[in-house]
Amino acid sequence: PRFRMSGEIIRDYVLATSGLLNKEIGGPSVKPYQPPGLWEETNAGNNRGGLTSYVQDEGDKLYRRSLYTLWKRTLPPPSMSIFDAPNRDICEVRRQKTNTPLQALALQNDVQMLEAARVLSENTITDTKDAEQWVTTVFQRILVRNPKEEEKKVLEEYYTDALEKF
Repeated sequence: PRFRMSGEIIRDYVLATSGLLNKEIGGPSVKPYQPPGLWEETNAGNNRGGLTSYVQDEGDKLYRRSLYTLWKRTLPPPSMSIFDAPNRDICEVRRQKTNTPLQALALQNDVQMLEAARVLSENTITDTKDAEQWVTTVFQRILVRNPKEEEKKVLEEYYTDALEKF
């Protein structure tokens, strides 16, 4: 059955399908990608334990599960907030479910999403030598099923058009 994924699950799923997800369990919080300057906007000059500036993690820490993302109460991770992540001021039994154009823009333009798409493409090209199988391979990795003929046809046409424009 279909269900609406939360921001954390969307991020983790994108990282997993690309092969970037760091599956390490436990450990300290991590600081993934975030728009520059955003963290500092919420400080008001207070130096609380060195949290006045955001120093993004590097390497495998960038790809840890969203569960391990550091949350600042006055600034939840923006990419998760767009997808209705709670702000943690109060307990929420159920999350809101909103649809907004910002969600589509985040999926198309977020650094983490673009990086995962690039890595998925690189892995597909490296692992699948037959270029005619690329569309099917990516479809299977993301949706965990084979494409129907009409789906495959539409995606192959889209791929061909994009390749010609590129």
